[in-house]
Amino acid sequence: MYTIVVWDWAIALPRKYRFIWKTHWTPVKVAYLLCRYWVIAAVPYFLWAFCTNHTVEECEKIYRIPVALAMWNQVTSEVILVIRTYAFFNRNNYILTLLVVALAGVVAYQLYVDTSEMLLLPFLQETGPCLPMSKPHLAQLLGFFVSAVLLETGRHSYDWWPCSPPHFLLLSLHVSALATFSISSQPGHCYSLYLFCYDDYFFHHARAVLLIS
Repeated sequence: MYTIVVWDWAIALPRKYRFIWKTHWTPVKVAYLLCRYWVIAAVPYFLWAFCTNHTVEECEKIYRIPVALAMWNQVTSEVILVIRTYAFFNRNNYILTLLVVALAGVVAYQLYVDTSEMLLLPFLQETGPCLPMSKPHLAQLLGFFVSAVLLETGRHSYDWWPCSPPHFLLLSLHVSALATFSISSQPGHCYSLYLFCYDDYFFHHARAVLLIS
């Protein structure tokens, strides 16, 4: 998985330099760079926490951290999409306010889940990976991800209304990648594909918004 992310980053450097790095600094450029490079910086920690064995005492200290790191990567990607929707709607401040409030609500809920509503998944042996789970009889960890999906659904409802063919194609790429990620029987391989498609999706949208700006 990580190899594909780094490989995609490496082969895209000429395009990134031309269309992103050489442009003037804007909020969408900052959000895109954070979204792009946060994954590269954070995935080694995910692999260490989730794919190697730890003691219970060690996991109790660190099992919440990967979820928090993943949340901020999601936030930066959502910021890009919020700015893009704002730009496509001719900088409508009502749309921007609604989307910012919705995003803030999702972030607040996810912080609540990460800090208060998760437990460490019990080990089958004396040591194991540091995986989180919801508290008994609750599904707050599922809600952590569903809240982001609901935010995306609401934001896409604004996007579909003025939809043009190129815009529809990019939305289809995003939805297809998300659907593939959801139904795959090989989560590791599909997650790599999802990251690959998702990053290319954000690259083209960041480029579009930079040109609009």
